[in-house]
Amino acid sequence: MKRKTEARGSIVLKKQGNRKYYYYSRSRRVKIDPNASGKTKGSGKSKVVTEQIYLGTAEDVLEKLSRLTYDPQPVELESKEFGLPMALFAMAERVGLRDIINDVVPGKVKGISVGDFILLSAINRVGNQTPKEHMGKWYKKTDLRRLQGINGRKLNSKNFWLAFEKIVSERKIKRNKKERGLGSNDKVDIDELEKVLDDEKIKAIEMGLWENLIKRFGMILDVVVYDTTNFYTFHQSSTPNMLAQYGKSKEGQDHRRQIGLQLAIVKDLGIPVFHNVYAGHQNDVSLFPSAIRTLLNRYMEFTQSTEGFVIIFDKGNNSKKNIEQLDSREVKIDFVGSLTPSHHKDLVKISVDKFTEKIGHHRVYRTSKEVFGVERTIVITYHEPTYRRRVKAFEAQMKKVMVETKRYFETIADGPTDEVRAKIETFLKVKKIGTAQALRYYNFEVTHNGWVNRLSLRRKRSEVSFKKACFGKKILFTSMRNASSYEIIDYYKSGAQVEDAFHHVKDRDLVSYYPAYHWTDSKIRVHAFVCVIALLLLKLLSYEAREAGLEMSTKILVEELKDIRIVILAYPKRKVTRKVTKMSPIQQRLFDLFELQRFT
Repeated sequence: MKRKTEARGSIVLKKQGNRKYYYYSRSRRVKIDPNASGKTKGSGKSKVVTEQIYLGTAEDVLEKLSRLTYDPQPVELESKEFGLPMALFAMAERVGLRDIINDVVPGKVKGISVGDFILLSAINRVGNQTPKEHMGKWYKKTDLRRLQGINGRKLNSKNFWLAFEKIVSERKIKRNKKERGLGSNDKVDIDELEKVLDDEKIKAIEMGLWENLIKRFGMILDVVVYDTTNFYTFHQSSTPNMLAQYGKSKEGQDHRRQIGLQLAIVKDLGIPVFHNVYAGHQNDVSLFPSAIRTLLNRYMEFTQSTEGFVIIFDKGNNSKKNIEQLDSREVKIDFVGSLTPSHHKDLVKISVDKFTEKIGHHRVYRTSKEVFGVERTIVITYHEPTYRRRVKAFEAQMKKVMVETKRYFETIADGPTDEVRAKIETFLKVKKIGTAQALRYYNFEVTHNGWVNRLSLRRKRSEVSFKKACFGKKILFTSMRNASSYEIIDYYKSGAQVEDAFHHVKDRDLVSYYPAYHWTDSKIRVHAFVCVIALLLLKLLSYEAREAGLEMSTKILVEELKDIRIVILAYPKRKVTRKVTKMSPIQQRLFDLFELQRFT
């Protein structure tokens, strides 16, 4: 079809006296009858119409041309975060996060649902960690506002506090403490803490999420990895909450109050299936029974049986009572754990020559032994490079302690013999070789020969020999008699996946628990819940990427999504449009995978 073109015009000069004026002139033929058309004979009469536009004198035309600027490039009016928040938002919609929360916790705060407050908090935790008072400013920098239509000014600390209060009530916690005769920051065990906190709504939300994950993703909760960690706080001793207590910090911050987190993830997926908080003074062994009870209840809720359920844990959870709980007939489940070498010297002393099975880079020895009163399958792995590396580091520490001890002795040698002996003993207790006191590996004597004090420092050969025999070895025990050594080792290796999850919740570029701007028990509990929700959404994105063949670390995934932004551009003639920034091939694949086009 021939394209219709308009008649071209021309510049026309006209004179009036001695002055010259210019016009833009264009002529075209039009039908007299506006309903007529065509150019053939009989198609209707037509006439010539001439249009003229006054341009002015030559000077006028020159001035107008000099003022005219034409920039075909658009002007960027605004740039907003798009890829990361939208991908997290899309995943939250897929698992039904807001609907589940709003079903469990109905009601609104300033017209905003509790589900939206939790969703925005979780999205913000991934790579931002904005104080609640500034959440409105962050929200305006994202493209979420266009979808949700929430007034950013309502996203302040007071409204978040009110929303969190609907999930776990601080008023109810104070009432529960009073009824039980507890002080504001008394120490309590995990069972009593659960009664005081009353976080049933969080558990109901978590159950709803897993019900959706099983339906929509086909996930199976057959093998889970369990462990604990803690987070140091800057709470003062008088800060009124029970969760932050002084205890053994896993980050070397024993002088600060700690808050603990229990976490269980699905093997190979890294997706959290259960979490709970506990007071920072409690040890792993005392927490294990409550975690197992919750996991079993959750598993039975979905499968109506414990058949085929396997839990993986480390040696910090070992106790006869805990293992007996796993063996009880009513709730029998299988497990894979590890043993402390110093408690099983007979296994450590088995000659490496007997490690005849080879799995990967490890030599393996398999046997059985009674552990906590029951015969168990034992698998011991040995890795030669690890052994050599550990021995080298151990010997270096031994020599360093010997040199430092002798040097210290020289500074105190003139003192009374008994005092010198006491000081050397204290010195060797303070010095560490590995995680043990140096005194464990050295015998010493301080004697006086009538003139001066003398120091004799000798290795404890049996202790040093046993310690070296432990290097490169891992002792695993399991209730699964028919599993192959390869399967048992593979199960235990997945313990690293829960450690990876803990790294995520302590990494400020990912789902950082820090900084925690909360000091009451209820808000600390909800904050931990938000962090686990953020971890869940991020792990689901990572899972989807892996399933699509995009192998990358979670940190790289976050960085790639962060680089996808939306810009608002203004073109000439006031035309405004939205465009996604230029994407790399990987970013384009992520953009397509998470179907972000529907949000542009």
